[in-house]
Amino acid sequence: MTFLINAIKLAKTKAAEVMPLGWHTGTSIGSVVGQLRAVDDTDGNRDFVIMPPTGPEKISCVFSDDMRDDMQKYLFKTVKVSGKMSYQKISPFPEIVYAEDIAEYPKIQKKKSFKEMRGMFSNYDKPQNNRITRG
Repeated sequence: MTFLINAIKLAKTKAAEVMPLGWHTGTSIGSVVGQLRAVDDTDGNRDFVIMPPTGPEKISCVFSDDMRDDMQKYLFKTVKVSGKMSYQKISPFPEIVYAEDIAEYPKIQKKKSFKEMRGMFSNYDKPQNNRITRG
């Protein structure tokens, strides 16, 4: 039993050395979803704020000059912002996103009923009955 306890302690110590706890500072390419709640396009600033459904209260974003016309049509809508994300060591969520693309986040579509799906696979051949026989 002592051997097992010592092995577990050694494994935990080694794991902590290889991968220390906490998040990493850096950048990545990705996307975040949230409601676009504020836009600042004054004095050379091109910032906007989204409020994600989970995680931080808000995520600050920077948009390029060619995205200026899109900002108004997405205000107060749920959007997906893609671009370069900057992270700090204190959180798994990006501190700031340098937006390259913004689009309205698709709403969940109503599921089709079986009646609406009738004929969906009518042009496909049915698979042959390949029964496995045991001998």
